[in-house]
Amino acid sequence: TYGQPRFSALLMGDPSRWTVTRFLPWFAGGNAKTRYCALYGVDGSSRDERGAYIARVERTMRRL
Repeated sequence: TYGQPRFSALLMGDPSRWTVTRFLPWFAGGNAKTRYCALYGVDGSSRDERGAYIARVERTMRRL
């Protein structure tokens, strides 16, 4: 999760997303598939938004 809005993360190059999606497959021999689920602006998010995020992560994890 990010405390900042997505726009701020994009201005900085979104280093967390970049690290996971670029380097994780490399460390796993090039065959790893990645899914990156981020909740931007978590500090100002509502309970419903956080619940939807958790549900999205759970769906993604079940598909692994």
